[in-house]
Amino acid sequence: DLHSFPTRRSSDLAIYTDFELLLIDDGSKDNSLSVCESYAQKDPRVKVFHKENGGVSSARNAGLDHARGTYISFIDSDDYMYPDNLQTMVDEIEDYELLICNYTRCEREKIEENNNQRKQRKTSEITGRGETMAQAIRKMKYKGGAVWNQLFLREIIEKLHLRFEQTVMEDELFSYQYLIHVTSLKQIDYEGLAYIYTPDSLSGNHKYIAEIDWIRKMEAIYDVIIEKYQLKGDELHTYHWRIANWMTILSIKGYYRESYKPYHERLAVWKDIRNDEW
Repeated sequence: DLHSFPTRRSSDLAIYTDFELLLIDDGSKDNSLSVCESYAQKDPRVKVFHKENGGVSSARNAGLDHARGTYISFIDSDDYMYPDNLQTMVDEIEDYELLICNYTRCEREKIEENNNQRKQRKTSEITGRGETMAQAIRKMKYKGGAVWNQLFLREIIEKLHLRFEQTVMEDELFSYQYLIHVTSLKQIDYEGLAYIYTPDSLSGNHKYIAEIDWIRKMEAIYDVIIEKYQLKGDELHTYHWRIANWMTILSIKGYYRESYKPYHERLAVWKDIRNDEW
């Protein structure tokens, strides 16, 4: 679930080997724990931690609590990290405080085919540092905020006392909370991971749609970004669109069978949205 890297180094090797792999068994009821422990017995870089089931945020936080490396990288259990990912990311981050790569989408049985077609070396990049951060923010239009295609500095995470909240879309909240405090960033057009489409995944469930309290937190973060980097006009489009998108989906959520809400609760949501300054 989480990787952290003990040292910064550059190597001619395509495969990065100087890492620790933290596997968090979040109260599994099958043989996942024994599988994890079997890897730990074979490789000292693998460390296994068992805990009562608490969800993805709780599991990631447990990993952060035990991590000791310079960098932090996350990988969801149903996705795929290409073998050259860690080496490329460690080489590319240099002295930046945040590195973001691209990713591909595919079905699990097409990972190998996808590997042959992906961009394995960066063809373009966006960088920002100090006075040029605003220009980078405008250009990159940082949107999704998934944690698994980013490389973070553990020192900054600990300095901010940053952890995942027990909420839906916790990765986006974490990413933006980190973003608004960094003074440099880099984005590369390198496809280091495969996002595996899973029809019955948690994020595909209507219950996973963000509620109004989560949207309020993202609005507050967007306000910080807009003021900090003096964004204006068309530069605001991405942020306005995302808030409108979340609000629209939330307003429809209560009508779905698995997340159905009574009329008065649906009406309350509509009124709340209608009065929203954004």
